[in-house]
Amino acid sequence: MYLNQASSDTYWDTAENILREVVIDLDVRSKKLWTLDQIDKSELKKVYKIDELFLLTDNLNIFGIVFIQNRDPIFWPEVSQGDSIFLHKLAVRPQYRNQDLGFKILTYVVALAKRKKIKWLRLDCDVRPELKTYYENFGFTFVDEIRIEEFRVARYQLLVEDF
Repeated sequence: MYLNQASSDTYWDTAENILREVVIDLDVRSKKLWTLDQIDKSELKKVYKIDELFLLTDNLNIFGIVFIQNRDPIFWPEVSQGDSIFLHKLAVRPQYRNQDLGFKILTYVVALAKRKKIKWLRLDCDVRPELKTYYENFGFTFVDEIRIEEFRVARYQLLVEDF
């Protein structure tokens, strides 16, 4: 398994499909996170570029995705570009849940950050305790909670050299 950067626009459909599977699965389990409108590929394209999409794959299957950005003016406006990468929409297909694949994606992102001499990984997530615990168990440190429009999010960071 490895983390592969998306190489063509055909991967927008892949991202949308994986996120849709996750949204439906979370809704069934009463753990609403994103709406179907938020993960529609037309909406994703407004926020992300195709080269910011990374896929966890073994060449036959795609298990999960994450968007990696060099800046995040919405959730991290005070952080200048250059020493951080920002993670968004980390998602693992429901049929692969409980196999530590989310941690595998994060581990690959840490390795990518080290290769690029990036100091910090930063992310925002829903304020649900189980999500916060998930990132803390990986090694992220809680920074604060902020409100952006109707969303309340927890911000986390990880010092790459400490991992």
